[in-house]
Amino acid sequence: MIFMQRQLSAIVVLTMLLPHIAYAAASIRADDSVAGLGTDIAIVGAEQRTELTIVVTPPLGAEMTFPVQTDDEGNAALQLKGRDTEIAGLYRASLEQKGTDLGTSTTFEVLPDSISPLTSSIQLSSDVLMPTGTDTVDIVVILRDQFGNPLPSRPLKLISSRAGDRISSPQSETDEGGMQNFSLSTKEEGTIFLRAIDLLSGTLIDAEAVVYAGTLGRAVGGPQSATAGNRQLYGAQNGSNVAANVLGRNLYGQVTTQFGLVDHFEIVAPAELEVNEDATIRITAVDRNGNRVEDYTGTVNLSSTDPLAFLPVSGEVPFEPRNLGEKVLTLGLRFRTADEHILYAEDSQNSDINGQAYVTVTGGDSNTSGAKKILISSPTAGSTVNIPQVTVAGTSEPFVNLIVTGGRGDAEGDTDINGAFSIPVPLRTDQTEHVLRVKDKDGLGRLDSGEFTIYLDNQPPAIIDATFSPEKPVENTNVLLVVHTEENIAEIAAQFAGAPTPLESVPDQPGTYQHLFTAPAAGIHQVLVSVADSAGNSAQHTMSLEVDQKGLPKVQNLQALSEINAVTLQWDPIVSEKIDAYRIYVGESPMQFDFSLDTEMLTTAAQVAGLRPGTEYFFSVTALETNRESAEFDIVSAMVKGIRLAVTPQDASLLIDWSTLATEAPLSSFILEYGAEPEKFTEKRFLNSELRNYTLRNLINDVKYYLKLTPVDVTGQIIEDLSATAEGTPNGQGFSITPGDEVPFDTTIRTITRTTTATVAPPDVHRSAPHTAATGLPTVAWWALAGSAAAGLMFYWNRRRKLHATAAFLQAMESHYKRT
Repeated sequence: MIFMQRQLSAIVVLTMLLPHIAYAAASIRADDSVAGLGTDIAIVGAEQRTELTIVVTPPLGAEMTFPVQTDDEGNAALQLKGRDTEIAGLYRASLEQKGTDLGTSTTFEVLPDSISPLTSSIQLSSDVLMPTGTDTVDIVVILRDQFGNPLPSRPLKLISSRAGDRISSPQSETDEGGMQNFSLSTKEEGTIFLRAIDLLSGTLIDAEAVVYAGTLGRAVGGPQSATAGNRQLYGAQNGSNVAANVLGRNLYGQVTTQFGLVDHFEIVAPAELEVNEDATIRITAVDRNGNRVEDYTGTVNLSSTDPLAFLPVSGEVPFEPRNLGEKVLTLGLRFRTADEHILYAEDSQNSDINGQAYVTVTGGDSNTSGAKKILISSPTAGSTVNIPQVTVAGTSEPFVNLIVTGGRGDAEGDTDINGAFSIPVPLRTDQTEHVLRVKDKDGLGRLDSGEFTIYLDNQPPAIIDATFSPEKPVENTNVLLVVHTEENIAEIAAQFAGAPTPLESVPDQPGTYQHLFTAPAAGIHQVLVSVADSAGNSAQHTMSLEVDQKGLPKVQNLQALSEINAVTLQWDPIVSEKIDAYRIYVGESPMQFDFSLDTEMLTTAAQVAGLRPGTEYFFSVTALETNRESAEFDIVSAMVKGIRLAVTPQDASLLIDWSTLATEAPLSSFILEYGAEPEKFTEKRFLNSELRNYTLRNLINDVKYYLKLTPVDVTGQIIEDLSATAEGTPNGQGFSITPGDEVPFDTTIRTITRTTTATVAPPDVHRSAPHTAATGLPTVAWWALAGSAAAGLMFYWNRRRKLHATAAFLQAMESHYKRT
């Protein structure tokens, strides 16, 4: 029996340890990031399909919790948004389950963003400088990013508007607070304008400081307390039992760029507190223009009209340079008596620099005879509603008749046994701002809530426009959705065939939201953008997203080979994806293709025929598969073999131009043939092979001539394949045949009578002209003609024999080199 009890105890202990054993192997990882960019957090090795909570603790501020669900392998992932990581510093991420810490945590660092010229600033110890050369003004330049994070270890240069001013710095770069100190002195009177430049990025910050060198009287005053004069103020006699001095952080940096001397203090405290309720306050040193003075380093003394109050840090609040003129005291104030109390602050060295705040403390025993408070729980002061009726709810004394003013009319109601009330109040539809007030109806103002303002907004928020970038993306590529709306939108989301996805706001661009996503499959998709304002009004906008199919790969190694009246193309086959055919684009310009041809089959070569000889053509080849085609392609060019013949008409002549011809064997000449009928050439000319133009003369105007130019190589072979034809018609002011023209000479035939064997001269010549023989040519003339003919035949035969011998020699040499 004892043994069984021991086994049962062991089983119970093991059962209690099981959750910790299950998560002992779990781990959490987080990536370092930059302020405003967000980061990724991953959980590995946890229990499968379990709900966990990731707790992220920032360097400053409240913890953030994010529920996650592990998958079948015990893994989960979380993406922190940019707005969650705007504070630079060290973050901690830990795992919890149902409020229990699992003992697994990690840390990650968020670095500051790049320098922001707008939030960086210049501070002066004084804006007046005596021009003695020894009097100095201390200057502090503070570098921040767009979120207010300080930028350390960056060298700065302070520039004066005058060359005679002297600026020095004991530091070579900014410190951990992003500050670098400078000292200014001068011997010249006048106004000095100071600007600062970041030497690493070359960025000139927007802030400009102004110092007057000379004698200038200044007076500094401060606001006087409206009620402190007739109320007794008490210091921190007891001290704060929960004092927590948290340094003011520079994320609340001012938007102004120039600061003066401290004029007064601004105190931000809760308007209403319960007795013994701990509260957080913020004290800010401001100048007469309402700008925060970031270089204030004095001590502020706190006091209140509650003699028993606990004040933060014993009522003495020191300001340090890193506070930048603002200090937050967390949970350091507690009032112990109910009343309308005043919290008063003044500088320890100058009582004229002061400030105050009013706090209504309720609960406990009231020591005043004034009106008691009606506490309003709903609606919240400053809230916005979207219907012309609001229900005012709160608590007061039991069984009291109440009246609500400030609506479309006075509304009445009463409290129950617990003092709770709920009164519907109609609002005016013709106005936006409504100042409401709840009072007791029969008690002559004994109970009063004070005035509180609510706003009526029943207009839907405006969606200005929504665009995709790119407008027509390719599937599985990144697409950016940008939506422009009116400012102060509470919620905005886009629905992509599933659950709505929230959009992120764009920093420094109010009313601009964006979301980066991956393009879905090819086709036309409907995207629904919905927005809602703080009043609950909503609007929707539907838009279409056309997604293209992913293009096929580019055809590689495209080559073009010139042929006679054609070009042969060759390329490497595409094996990475299935394709159906190839498409060939042809044109005389690389910027525009005149036509295209499809191979209708898989091949790696094709010949484009019917091209003009002597013309340069450009080609590209793409792959085809159903409706898809290669998105990218190479362009090649080739000059078609042959002669391009151009004819220019002239007066009684034709100017002929032709292109350069590339052949395997050199050319010896060109044969130019022409005639007045197609394909019937009656005249022939042999032209030198070096000629590229020739003029045919002694032609008849307005008669069309047909020409043919044929190359001849050195072997005497006429290359008919490379011949070119053209036609042209001479024109000009010379003679031309017309149907109505007469013969310009006498066409009468005369008969001459021969009187002797030797014919006399014609009657129209002189009488001493020689007679002509009646028997024809003399014998000597016939022998001369026969000799000339024989000599010509011998010359022609000798030339043919030499040409044949040369051709045989070239063929023999060609055969010899082919064999070797």
